[in-house]
Amino acid sequence: MASCTRSASLAAIAKVLCAVHFDQIAALALQRTQATPSFATEAEIKTLAAWTPLLTAAGNTKVVKTPEFADFTVPGSEPQFEGQNTNATIGGLGYFAGLNAVQPKGNFYGLPSDVRTQLSLLQDESAPGLDPGLTAYFLLTDGRIVYSKDPTTGNIGGIPITNFYVGSLDLGGLRALNKNGFGFSLAGDWDKNIQVVQPSFNARQALAGV
Repeated sequence: MASCTRSASLAAIAKVLCAVHFDQIAALALQRTQATPSFATEAEIKTLAAWTPLLTAAGNTKVVKTPEFADFTVPGSEPQFEGQNTNATIGGLGYFAGLNAVQPKGNFYGLPSDVRTQLSLLQDESAPGLDPGLTAYFLLTDGRIVYSKDPTTGNIGGIPITNFYVGSLDLGGLRALNKNGFGFSLAGDWDKNIQVVQPSFNARQALAGV
């Protein structure tokens, strides 16, 4: 039986000196999971010079940017409890078993069929259990980048995603725009180690033009 040793006191919680808000996510920069981080430091991820060889790469390090999208939301995860409100646990209180995976969703508007076909290839790239898997950097409307930073190693990379898909055309008729719904899966604690940075360039615009 595993033992769990508690610290002498509760762990300190840092003060919130500056609130963090993302506003809208407008696009994704996608890359396969990297054994060696593509960015050595946070200062490096802020420079277009560090991104350029990744955008032009022909191998496993390549980064691709999706077309811009709208209506994109990421729902909050829900707690999962084992044996709650049943005789299986004392008082029916249950045991916390983790957080459920979440499914962000959005819409591509006016997506040409050839681009839709290219995006659909990401379905295979993002299959659960695949090694290397698929990661995403979130590109915000104001040019900032949301990424993941390992608190132990300091490694910088994309946020792991799975089950990427693009749906068929949603046609609303008169004066309605063509749209394709899309989405993917994130772990219930996907935001545990995320960071946001304002680079020296507008990532939303510049990463598509290299």
